[in-house]
Amino acid sequence: MRLNRELTSIKEIVTNAVEELELTARDYQITINVDIARDFPPIYADPVRIQQVIRNLVSNALHFTPPGGDVTIVARIINDEALASSEEQEKSVEIQVRDTGYGIAPEHREHIFERFYQVPLASAGRSGGQGLGLAIVKMIVELHGGRVTVESELAQGSTFAFTLPGLLSECEIIVTLLPLTPLGKACYAHFIPGMWIRG
Repeated sequence: MRLNRELTSIKEIVTNAVEELELTARDYQITINVDIARDFPPIYADPVRIQQVIRNLVSNALHFTPPGGDVTIVARIINDEALASSEEQEKSVEIQVRDTGYGIAPEHREHIFERFYQVPLASAGRSGGQGLGLAIVKMIVELHGGRVTVESELAQGSTFAFTLPGLLSECEIIVTLLPLTPLGKACYAHFIPGMWIRG
């Protein structure tokens, strides 16, 4: 699988993914909430693949949440723990999909990202599909250099979270979008002193 990365809006990606699942949520009598700031900074990622990740996670949450429940999507900026000892911690984006569903037993949590693995019907609610959705999520996130985790309690719900590393700074965004402008050249010189982009 190849990634086509570009500067993109995580809020727009999530909005598009949710629109595709609104009818399903309505049929299941489940409310989908999106908690992402309007001015959330752009991310450098493959928007089609990240939308697929969001869609798979929300679809999974809908299948495991009873009528009257909620699914909430949250995005936040975090410091990458892998660089916690460095002087400048790398900023990453974390996206969470939380549900108020049936929860996942510990013996199943360690297997849910495996291809074709499905939680048994007795504890799954509306189980369905081929057991590939979460495996695809893991593959796409790891191709972006991120990681995916799950926290869950039976009868309390689940939280799936994934990170996308290397949130771009304002100057990096300018260099990417406007490399030949005076501002872009100034930012480029900031990253590599003494060097300028030639127009």
